[in-house]
Amino acid sequence: MHFYPAEFDTYSRRRSHAESPGFQIDLMYIRKDRTIVICECKYGQTLIGQSVVHEVNEKVERFISTQKKYNNYTIQTALITTSGVKNTVQVGFDVQFVLTLEDIFATPSNPPSPSVSHHYN
Repeated sequence: MHFYPAEFDTYSRRRSHAESPGFQIDLMYIRKDRTIVICECKYGQTLIGQSVVHEVNEKVERFISTQKKYNNYTIQTALITTSGVKNTVQVGFDVQFVLTLEDIFATPSNPPSPSVSHHYN
């Protein structure tokens, strides 16, 4: 994962009427290279599956449709999870990045397990 100068934020849009449902983005950062990474944070004991990927994709579509100033930005998605993802979630295709607690707290002397799905571009 490359780190670029960025602005970090959350985003939520309250529902104004029934035709436009509200949504919340847990974490997003807007990089100087005109890339937005939209992160979904999930805490639980079970692996994350396609239903969460679908939920993230819906949030991306709603964000893009309500924030026209970002139409020319590249949008990437990330899952931050305590448990990891199911085999049905293709990292690099369904979502660009997956971070687990193991990834976040890894050190050079205690690297993450090779079985963990990592952040492929």
